[in-house]
Amino acid sequence: MPLARKIASPSGWIASHIVPFCKVNAMVPFMTFFASLLSVGISQDLLPLWAFTYVTTLPAALAVNVTLVGPLARKMYCLAFGEKF
Repeated sequence: MPLARKIASPSGWIASHIVPFCKVNAMVPFMTFFASLLSVGISQDLLPLWAFTYVTTLPAALAVNVTLVGPLARKMYCLAFGEKF
């Protein structure tokens, strides 16, 4: 978040896409590694499976976060607390 705020102003159109990108890039590696670890366990197939899962999941996670989850979360926050996010 601090890096995204330095790159773009908080109210700009660019910030609404940079902040989700930073969040997705922080979450997807850990989540895909954990899912790959549960899938194949500790073996020689773990890293190739993780890399493939990461590359295929990142665009989908970013698209869903920018178009659906992010706006829905902001709307729910505004309804709950009466403030702009």
